[in-house]
Amino acid sequence: MKPSLQHFENLLKKKETGAFKMGGAVLEDIPADEEVSSMKFAGSTLVVVAESRQAVIDLIKDDIYVKSGVWDLEKAQIWAAKIAFRDP
Repeated sequence: MKPSLQHFENLLKKKETGAFKMGGAVLEDIPADEEVSSMKFAGSTLVVVAESRQAVIDLIKDDIYVKSGVWDLEKAQIWAAKIAFRDP
């Protein structure tokens, strides 16, 4: 199975538990089209419900993107947030 398919399978499982609320790529610029090959990736973002930084790490450490080096847990920026509003 391709790493990206394993990645999305894993994310969907975590989403179903309620831990992952939103996620996606951070892009350097607005893409000209929907072709992944034309997008300039700057990173990733996740909105996660967890009790601690370590709990977030525990949720993502088994992802294929971590295991294959796409995501570097040592450089991950994990921030607590107090959301003022949301639009489902």
